[in-house]
Amino acid sequence: MTLAETTLNNLVKKGLRRTRLRRAVLEVLFESRSPLSVTEMKCALSKQGIRPNKTSLYREMEILLRTSVAEETTISGTRKIYISESGHHHHFVCTACKETLCVSSPELESRLAQVQQILQKKEGLTVLEHDLTFYGLCTSCNS
Repeated sequence: MTLAETTLNNLVKKGLRRTRLRRAVLEVLFESRSPLSVTEMKCALSKQGIRPNKTSLYREMEILLRTSVAEETTISGTRKIYISESGHHHHFVCTACKETLCVSSPELESRLAQVQQILQKKEGLTVLEHDLTFYGLCTSCNS
C-alpha cells in the first residue's frame, strides 16, 4: 500500500470521503520533491487526466492542511503546499532554475529559537510559528 493510500484510509476513518481527486492530490504531493502551488498541482493532475476546477483544488488543500496531512509555505509570494515526512524544515529556492530544496538543520533551529527569545524579551512579541525561505543558486547553477 502506498503512503497516499494509507493517508487516504486515515482520512476516511476521520469521516472524510474517499474521492478520486483527493487520492490524486495525495499521490502528487507524496511524489513531489518540492512544495506545489495550486497551479503546479493542477498541471500535475492534468497529466493524469484529472482536470479539477481551482475551487475544488483549494478546498482539497484546505482539508489536507486542517487535518495536518500537509503543511504550507509561501515562496516568492505564492502559497504552496507540501507533505513533510521529515518534520519542521525550511526551504531554499534556486533563483536560476527555480528548484526548491528542503533545508533541515538542528543548528539553524537552535539559532532561530534564540531569535524568538530575543523578540520575546526585547520587543514583547510572542512568536507562534515561523517560516524561512532562502534564495540563491543551487550547486548545479552555482558551477
